[in-house]
Amino acid sequence: MKAVFIRALEADDKAEGLRLALRDPSLSAGKGRFDIDLESFGSIPRSPFAYWVSGAVRGMFSSLPRFEIDGRTVKQGLATTDDFRFVRNWWEVPVDSLGKRWMPFAKGGAFSPFYADIGLCIDWLQDGAQSWAIYEARRDVVGGIMKNPDYYFRPGLTYPRRLHRLAVMPLPAGTIISVRGSGIFGDKQDLLKIAGLFSSSAFDFLVKCMLGRFGHPQFDNGTLCQAPVPAGFPDSASVLELPTKRAINLKRELDTQNENSHAFVLPAALQVSGATLIARYAAWEDKIETVAAELQAIQEQIDQLAFALYEINSSDQYAIANGYAASDDDAEDAIVDEASDAPIERYSLREFAEELLSWAVGVAFGRFDVRYATGEKEPSVPADPFEALPLCPQGMMTDEDGLMLRHMPSGYPISIPRGGVLVDDPGHPLDITDRVKAVFDVAFGTNSDVVWSETAEALGGNGYEIRKWLRSKFLQQHIDRYSKSRRKAPIYWQISAPSGERSIWLYAHQLHSDTLFQILHDLLIPKLSREKYNLEALMGSNNDDNLVHRGLELENQESIVTDLQYLVDEVGRIAPIWIANLDDGIPLSMAPLWRLFPHQRAFQKDLRVEWDALCRGEYDWSRSAMLRWPDRVVSKCATDRSLAIAHGLEDVFWVKDDHGKWMARARPLRPVEQLVAERASSAVQEALARFLEAPEPVAFTKRARTNKRR
Repeated sequence: MKAVFIRALEADDKAEGLRLALRDPSLSAGKGRFDIDLESFGSIPRSPFAYWVSGAVRGMFSSLPRFEIDGRTVKQGLATTDDFRFVRNWWEVPVDSLGKRWMPFAKGGAFSPFYADIGLCIDWLQDGAQSWAIYEARRDVVGGIMKNPDYYFRPGLTYPRRLHRLAVMPLPAGTIISVRGSGIFGDKQDLLKIAGLFSSSAFDFLVKCMLGRFGHPQFDNGTLCQAPVPAGFPDSASVLELPTKRAINLKRELDTQNENSHAFVLPAALQVSGATLIARYAAWEDKIETVAAELQAIQEQIDQLAFALYEINSSDQYAIANGYAASDDDAEDAIVDEASDAPIERYSLREFAEELLSWAVGVAFGRFDVRYATGEKEPSVPADPFEALPLCPQGMMTDEDGLMLRHMPSGYPISIPRGGVLVDDPGHPLDITDRVKAVFDVAFGTNSDVVWSETAEALGGNGYEIRKWLRSKFLQQHIDRYSKSRRKAPIYWQISAPSGERSIWLYAHQLHSDTLFQILHDLLIPKLSREKYNLEALMGSNNDDNLVHRGLELENQESIVTDLQYLVDEVGRIAPIWIANLDDGIPLSMAPLWRLFPHQRAFQKDLRVEWDALCRGEYDWSRSAMLRWPDRVVSKCATDRSLAIAHGLEDVFWVKDDHGKWMARARPLRPVEQLVAERASSAVQEALARFLEAPEPVAFTKRARTNKRR
């Protein structure tokens, strides 16, 4: 039995489109009017009401093989149920733990055809024992959250689940798949062929036919598995390998300017030539245009090759290429993955300058290697995109073992501060602005002053100073740059007095548990003593020639002393209770310092929220909690095996029964009191009490009550 469907979505005049379809069926056939045999809907898996799909396309679902044969498949991975505990941005964890405790974690992401960096990692301590413990304890409540572990760490492809079109990207070996970042698997030698086919408009169209939606559908694994592939696939798709590989390499080459990427080498301003910043920006824009044009040409080539492989006729090609099947479903209301649908990120001159300064700060701290800017070091040829990710990007300062720099190379042109500490103090040997200017001098040579001035102007206009930007703007820009998946993880920390005029900058990966004590005794207390002496000398001066000027000098000096006294008091309060443990994550590492971010009110509130949650016992899996509240945490280990694993107490409190099921011991192997005593410190407890009893800082008086856990 046939039914008549009339479609007027594309018609500007809906009424006229409807009249034409009724009055002259031959003219609107296949455009606005469809006479369809209802039984033909059953030829497409799920029998979607896809009346606009031609008979030839519908026939592919019964005549062609499906993707999931010959070992090819699409698999879902794990969901942690607690990303704040188990998931990190890759740059915030200890480098020597990457690939050991912290494994790359595919979790969807933004629309990025052909390539995107894996920016997250997941806690896989003892092969994910903590996650497995939670899964076993809450199986009836949570459901299957640890799926397909046999497919973890395999090379393949991954994709965001919900965007306007399917976009796949390499899944490097050693990566764990998730629910939102599933894995597409096949023989490794076929992955480029699969990537090319899945990137084609033809395949995207066929998948959407099964889903029955064309706006922002959810590309689920089962549908991809059932999608038809061309006859003779994958051998027949060999023609897709070269253009797909070229597209991946082009996208990854652009990512070498992104300091958050494993591919990073240099910022954009140092990847092109030019005597001035403006000239370099223009050159980068030209490069982006060239790459965008080539990527567009590659996409068109892949589309045409896929049309030929599927033997799709010109009429159906036109319908697919011109979006004929697109509908106005709930695309505007769809919950889609991160970021925009732009395949290549573009930015303004201001952002171009901010990126350059962010890199220069990293060089000043010893994170990035300035020798790539001078040409002394050359980046190596990119590895196979399906190989395991490097522990550190090429652009980072590393030792021969590929880990973060521990020994300064001989003859390195930049002086690196020990302990990851710089200050905002003009004339001081550790002044951050002077150190950043020294980086410009090395990177740009004789053009340094010109580029420095242009950079300042790009940030704030004529006469603007980079010191002012570093003091008042850089931290927020850095927080924005180092936030992903709603997780804020800055690695440069600006602690300051309420005025914001005096700051100390810390680099998270070089901090240790005595860092705050060293800052207090080596920087703050001596500086406070000198400034108090200057204030007393100024107050005792008998020079009354210019009372107004002397009054301003006194006011300024009093402000300096007040700021320094604030820093001495706050750092002195925090130092005994602070530990450097990045396995806990940046937010918890920074949380006790919340009072020292008065110049960033929103971020300060975020840190205060995390500190309050830590105090309430919501993060007792952390080392931070064990340091401060060992009695509470050790007791919880007796009833929560995942916490016992986190703190190395599983054998003390838990044992397997005769059936291999974990159960709490009737009596711990060691007394709880003894375990607590070994982990408790009276000095820490006294300092914690003083910290909790301290009055609210002047710049932060409204207590954050809501826990914003992710």
